[in-house]
Amino acid sequence: MTVPVRNLLFVLAGTLAGFLSGLMNPLVFGARGAMVGYLLSAAVVFLQPRRQKPGTPPPAWAAMGLAIAAAALATGLIAAWHLFLPDEGRNIDFQMAPLSVPARFATILCYTVPLLLFYRERQLGRSRAWAWFFAAPVLGALVRAWGYHQMGTIPFNLAIGALPFVLLWLLAAAIADPAWTPSRWERCSNPPPSN
Repeated sequence: MTVPVRNLLFVLAGTLAGFLSGLMNPLVFGARGAMVGYLLSAAVVFLQPRRQKPGTPPPAWAAMGLAIAAAALATGLIAAWHLFLPDEGRNIDFQMAPLSVPARFATILCYTVPLLLFYRERQLGRSRAWAWFFAAPVLGALVRAWGYHQMGTIPFNLAIGALPFVLLWLLAAAIADPAWTPSRWERCSNPPPSN
């Protein structure tokens, strides 16, 4: 399978992972998760090792820039989505109004920045990459709870949304990303000639 085909499958898998992480309310949380999963996977495609020296990932500022751009675009897409479909309304469990746009952007940023830095550090083979990975759900749940002005919702946000999102996205990357392992990248970059 070639790199472009694998990239397409990876972006689709990331989108599905995001959707599945919000399956409790598919039209609200599922749609949001799908948008963030799609943009996160698309950003990873730009961090892949093509057009670079082997074993040299892009600089950290490139990952940060992509993370900010993906979070901003996701925030805009979610706002546009809720022009046509209502937001979640008042949360039944905790009686909270929906997140403000700045708090939503900050929450999304808590996923895109650590996960793209995780991806970059993983490409370098650094074990500290996993610290970035585990920071994503914790920060996401923390900032979301802060946005609701109810810090007691951190365990709920972590268990119901943040952790499923990052674990499902990791599974999508491990299964479909052509650059997940050097051997897979080599195989996809140099497919055997067809007869």
